[in-house]
Amino acid sequence: MAARQPFSILITQMNAYTRHEIEVSNMLNISDNPKTPAELHPQGQTRIKAAAKLIGVHHQTLRRWWKADKFPKPTDINGILLFRNADILSFLESQHSNSDEV
Repeated sequence: MAARQPFSILITQMNAYTRHEIEVSNMLNISDNPKTPAELHPQGQTRIKAAAKLIGVHHQTLRRWWKADKFPKPTDINGILLFRNADILSFLESQHSNSDEV
């Protein structure tokens, strides 16, 4: 039977992993929960659900849109699909300008 690690060691390992995730998120300018387009860093990236919420659609709708080439495709970074904030902002701008023309 394998020896069990002390609880304090497990907590330390979990904290190191969490710190690493935070550092990577900050380095990539990942937006987890932007409330308005103004909160998006133009050179950053946003997760699918946060992007869908910002645009005002369900995340599955966003998936259908990018598969039908109606929305920019996300980038896969270590298994996490992320949209470029610049793509989201240009999509929102194009939607806004289309609604102004009507």
